[in-house]
Amino acid sequence: MQERGLIVVHNSLSVTITVCCQPCGGCTEGMCFTLAVATMYGLDELAGRCVQWVNRHMVAVWPTRSLLTLPPDVLDTCVNTAQQHLVGQGDRLFPDTVNSNSQ
Repeated sequence: MQERGLIVVHNSLSVTITVCCQPCGGCTEGMCFTLAVATMYGLDELAGRCVQWVNRHMVAVWPTRSLLTLPPDVLDTCVNTAQQHLVGQGDRLFPDTVNSNSQ
């Protein structure tokens, strides 16, 4: 029974992530819940999509109680993913700084 329930949760949450594109209160809460459940059950692809959505809407989502009450390991994943993205975008965001440091 647990496996069937997990499949239903996975499918319904996948649809929610695909359809929901802007962070409103309900979507933010649902996405944070989805991230917690996906992490708890080892649904890495789903958790990754949630983290991408959370970080894409960082300004609206990060200061919310829904995100800040998640377990520390889930928050660390969001922060680390955001840092990796910013480091990867560094040369595009600050081209003069990167070029002057490499000379």
